Amino acid sequence: MLAAWKEEGVDLQTVHAYIGPSIGQANYEVNDKIITRVDACLPHSARRPYYPTDPGKYQLDLKETNRVLLQSAGVPEANLHVSAYCTYKEADWFYSHRRDGAKTGRMAAFIGLNCGSVNDQ
Repeated sequence: MLAAWKEEGVDLQTVHAYIGPSIGQANYEVNDKIITRVDACLPHSARRPYYPTDPGKYQLDLKETNRVLLQSAGVPEANLHVSAYCTYKEADWFYSHRRDGAKTGRMAAFIGLNCGSVNDQ
């Protein structure tokens, strides 16, 4: 989305991003296949948002992964906002496939573009 906006002339310094609730790193174990894909997307200089636990197993921080990707694409650090909620831990608030199995609901996300107020036109 950011690449498309940039092509359309949007100044990425004006973009604000909110990384919403997701499963926390302590509860999100992934395998080598996922880590290989994460590494391919991240800038080489970025700190790796995971740590190994067992051979071929890692605890991945999804929020940090997305924060690094957004910042490396051009969104200023000051414009990045990250939820502290963990969908795995907060059972009263969120569904979690990892916690509940297939018996879960759905969540939503949105992207918006503020083109100015009605009074500006």
